[in-house]
Amino acid sequence: MRANTSILLVTLVAACAGSAPAPERPKSYREHMDEAAAHDRDADVHEAKAADAERAGRGSASYACGNRALSDQTTSGGERVTSWVPCWSVAHDASATHEAEAERLRAEAQQHRAIARNLLDVERTFCAGLPTDELTHTPLYHRHDIARVEAYRESGTLAGARVTFKAVPGLSPSYLSHALLCHRARMATLGYPTTYMAYDPSMLVHTHLAVDDQGGPIVVTIRADDDVTAAVVWSRAQALLNER
Repeated sequence: MRANTSILLVTLVAACAGSAPAPERPKSYREHMDEAAAHDRDADVHEAKAADAERAGRGSASYACGNRALSDQTTSGGERVTSWVPCWSVAHDASATHEAEAERLRAEAQQHRAIARNLLDVERTFCAGLPTDELTHTPLYHRHDIARVEAYRESGTLAGARVTFKAVPGLSPSYLSHALLCHRARMATLGYPTTYMAYDPSMLVHTHLAVDDQGGPIVVTIRADDDVTAAVVWSRAQALLNER
């Protein structure tokens, strides 16, 4: 009986459905942590300003008065009006404004740290059990074990590439999926640098992978979200055979 296995591998970031131009590159673990630290520093500034405003509220500087001279010149029915210039208390309002902004910044800092932790957690999950030496390269590094590459098209338009492996002893769709997911998770943690395993057409942001085994060779399909990425995918795929 022929095996029919299809394992969908999706990009390890928010869904990027759409067309060209490609969405902005997601932030790396380090960038999220730096953003969190920057938000915390800004929050410190606002908290200090809130404290200053609160202290100022204990003196005369805590009031904002209208233009009394102008009010003295204002008349109603021929009578001078002098009661339209109250001195409102503003110190508490200023303090509350700074406190609210500090709270918002702290919340954003926590959100960035949560995303950063999630990136690490995903990487640990998908790389668990993978041999250490397999972390130094992706399965597509083994060019001599690749039988062929083909352009992948949708409605006649280039949308990526297909890479077909030879019958490699011990190579299974599950192992191939495991290794590719691990490297895509590592790439996401680093913020999808273009230099990460730059020979591998599957190591690009805004791409989706499928590993198929229909009783014969294992095929990796790499589908891009936009035309530019599709061209890069196909160029890298062709180079796999040209450079071996």
